[in-house]
Amino acid sequence: MAKQIWMLTLLAAAAFGCGAVEEEEAASHPPRPPTTVGQPPKADKMAPLRFFVSNQSFEIDPVDIDVYVDDVKVITGDFVVKNQHNWLRFDFEAGADAPHVVRAVSSKGKVEKTATVDVRANGRWVVVDFWFYGPKHYSPTPAGFTITPHDEEPRFM
Repeated sequence: MAKQIWMLTLLAAAAFGCGAVEEEEAASHPPRPPTTVGQPPKADKMAPLRFFVSNQSFEIDPVDIDVYVDDVKVITGDFVVKNQHNWLRFDFEAGADAPHVVRAVSSKGKVEKTATVDVRANGRWVVVDFWFYGPKHYSPTPAGFTITPHDEEPRFM
């Protein structure tokens, strides 16, 4: 009986200790506001390349997202989900009439996705969404990104 009580005490201490470490780590690393940190590579002919970036996960909130264009980090930060109807806009210029590799990365979400986006002479809009719904959600969804290019500015509800 004494052994069982000792084991339960040890397990409880381990469980509460892990939570304290996570809370302490979160407090020592406040969320980084999303911001631009670079520009896509220059070309002879440039066109607008506009991003809308969003966290669509209540379970990983905030989530760190880094966006790269042709291996240059252009956006970084911790994105909060708010009410899921929350996209932040970032405006750049990229080589016109050319394909560009867009990559979204999240360390917390343990995921990355790459897509090729053709930037037309009149510009392009790209929506980058992070998704994750855990096993208790009515529609569990593994962590992942969608990268969706648009010819016109997308409208969000």
